[in-house]
Parts: sequence; C-alpha cells; structure tokens
Amino acid sequence: MPQEVEERYLKLLKRQEGKTKELSRKHSKQRSTHKVMKVSSGYLKGRSILSPSDKEVRPMMAKVKNAVFSMLLCRIGASQLPSECRWLDLFAGTGSVGIEALSRGCGLCHFVELDQWTANEVLLRNIGNVGLEADECVVHVENVFDFLSRFSYKSEIIGGPFDFVSVCPPYNNMDFARLVKSLEDSQAISERSFVIIEYPKEVEDHVGPNLGTLSRMVNRTYGRTTVAIYGPADLV
Repeated sequence: MPQEVEERYLKLLKRQEGKTKELSRKHSKQRSTHKVMKVSSGYLKGRSILSPSDKEVRPMMAKVKNAVFSMLLCRIGASQLPSECRWLDLFAGTGSVGIEALSRGCGLCHFVELDQWTANEVLLRNIGNVGLEADECVVHVENVFDFLSRFSYKSEIIGGPFDFVSVCPPYNNMDFARLVKSLEDSQAISERSFVIIEYPKEVEDHVGPNLGTLSRMVNRTYGRTTVAIYGPADLV
C-alpha cells in the first residue's frame, strides 16, 4: 500500500473510532430527572413536576402555560375547566400541560408520548406523584402522527373528539406543515374543539389563520416561542 494511501486510511480509521466512541458515550449516558416546575393553579397547585435533566424534552414555559390557560378560560367564560371536558396532550413529555388542565377542573386527559423512558420515568411518575387518579389519565406510548391518523379506529373507545388539544412538539426536525395537516385530517378534533399549538417563529408560514374549520383566536410570541390558539369560528 503506498504511503500516502496508508496515511489516509489510518486517518479514516482514527476518525471512525472517534465517532464510535462518541456514539457509545451518548447511548451509555444515564438519563436522570430533576424538579424544576410546579402546578400553577387548581387543586394540585404547588405540586412538583419532574423534568429530564437533559434537553431531550422541552416543557412549555410556566409563563406561557399560565397565559394559555388564562386566555382559554376567558374565551369559555369560566373560572375553571368544565369537569366533563376531555383534554389531549400531544408530545406530552413531562405531562405538565395535561396535569395543569386536570388541576384546573378538566375531567380526563389523554397523554401521547413516543419516548419510552420519558413516558415511564417522567410522565407516569408525575401523574402518580401529584396524586391524580387512574381514571383521570390515559397514557399512549406512541408516535403522535400515528395516534392522529388511527384515531378514527379508536374514537368509540376513547370517546370521540377532544374538547381541548395541546400540541407542544420538539422544534428540531419537526415537520410543522405535516403536523398541521395531520391535525386537520384527524377525527380527534371537531368544529367545537380548542387547539393550542406551540411553535418557533421561523415556521410561522405553516401555522396559518385556520386549522380546518377552526379559526385562530390568539397568536402570541414569547421570545423564540409563539403560541397559536384555535377555536370555534363563532367565538373569534
């Protein structure tokens, strides 16, 4: 083997070895949790909520969450959510949005989270730690797009469209155009639903003034984060 080719080959091996070590280090890294949030209102006010210590999960900021619930309650003209209403928390992560909804009066919340570790070590632990009952929560460990597309098959079992849907996806590698289309096409949402979508400002072209038959009521920016709230057209 010529010396120049051999040197290139050795450099390639060394580079590949470094990549392998880095990949191994990432996979072997032990994930952990810490308490960084609390339920802000309702009968669970002050209860701590766990969040992963890493940045794999991005919970909704407390000030954003409080603003969202204040705006929703103002729109429906109530001091708390009706006990008969049902909430769908997509990309649930810590479950902080759905738990807040239950604390503020909602009767049932379905949480959808794809990552098994997050579902077991964060979401389910939070549900148990704050003292929620099993009949108030349903956890689906699956892909959000799959859940939305297959909802028609589960609708009768789950109970039809949801009254409120929170959508707080990861910003990295998320196809927001596809996400919006999936929401519009899904039977999980009706013409009387309220939908909250959190998104980065740079994808605002994909989050328009309408979501199917629903109209945008609010589109407010908090730093890099923007929150759009959609609801029945006659309430806009």
